[in-house]
Amino acid sequence: MSAFCDEHLAAILEEQERLYRLIRWKHRLGERKETQLNLTMEWCLDKKSWGNFVSCSSAENLRVSSTHRRPLESSIEKLFDDQQDEPVFLDMLRQANSIRSGNLEPSFVIAVAAMEVGVKFLIQNRQPATKWLVEELPSPPIIRLVQEYLPKIVKEFVVKEEDKAMIKNIVEARNKIVHRGGSVNERKTLYKWLNYINDFLFHRIGPLIQ
Repeated sequence: MSAFCDEHLAAILEEQERLYRLIRWKHRLGERKETQLNLTMEWCLDKKSWGNFVSCSSAENLRVSSTHRRPLESSIEKLFDDQQDEPVFLDMLRQANSIRSGNLEPSFVIAVAAMEVGVKFLIQNRQPATKWLVEELPSPPIIRLVQEYLPKIVKEFVVKEEDKAMIKNIVEARNKIVHRGGSVNERKTLYKWLNYINDFLFHRIGPLIQ
């Protein structure tokens, strides 16, 4: 009986955590933030008795910013029923945000990796036939993916001139950090680029995922 309970409890907790990630994704929790208010999320089946919901890991340093006592949005419910999960690039970005004040350069490197993963994820999401090519073959630089591929695959995505310059500068700065072991840019510049990556992924890539 103990083993049976342990097995099913683990499955229940895993599903709770997946639902939390879906809610976190669709409500854009953690955008640019290192912390949020440590309040609770609750759940119920009968609209009378409420229990505490699973919270995020301590490493993420993030909590839901308000108590939800309303029906689950139909879009999130459908994602949950379809066994969907939050895209990994958003989790990567939140991890980057969680260390930005004390470890700016590592935070920036992780955020740039999240941006690259996010762009490839959207391409595969919209054209599943490209999955093998993206995974198995060397992919073009992200600036080329954003400038040439995304607008053709995702008609709603519009490339601005500022995007081209910004992404080029961001990637070059990341490469210098990785190859030289340190940044040659001012901290305020790295913060500016981190904020751009947050906006790019949360507001322009994330909403286009189907």
